[in-house]
Amino acid sequence: MRKAIPILMVLAALGVSGCDDTSTAPRDLTPPAAPRGLYSVTGNGQVSLQWFANTEPDVQGYRLYVAPCSSGTNCPYDRIGATSATQFVVTGLSNGLTRYYAVSAVDHAGNESPLSAENVFDTPRPAGNGTINNFLDGAAGAGWDFSAFSPKAAT
Repeated sequence: MRKAIPILMVLAALGVSGCDDTSTAPRDLTPPAAPRGLYSVTGNGQVSLQWFANTEPDVQGYRLYVAPCSSGTNCPYDRIGATSATQFVVTGLSNGLTRYYAVSAVDHAGNESPLSAENVFDTPRPAGNGTINNFLDGAAGAGWDFSAFSPKAAT
């Protein structure tokens, strides 16, 4: 019996230390919903993108994408940035070149939503120096005078 007691103590110690609970909570595999309400505001060499905030409590931020066309296998969207806000300004753009934009949401587990459903495109343009007045405030300067306009010759 003397030999059995130390062996029982060793087995008891192993049994207690062998109960290491390594279970974890289930891993979050569910991506957030695609962001909604994406729209753009045209600027001079830039585009300001804005959208509605996602309602999921675990959304960490958003990723922004750009493409040269709206869809198709020959038109991949490239990631251009990330933010935790619901707006993003894309700068350094060439005026007159149309681009298509999309946004996705990312949660704390790293799950990324599908791209936003809106087909948002924008063509940055230079800031003009003309102004158009409201007709209700006075007819002078209300509208744009195209009388001096002449189309370019076809090449």
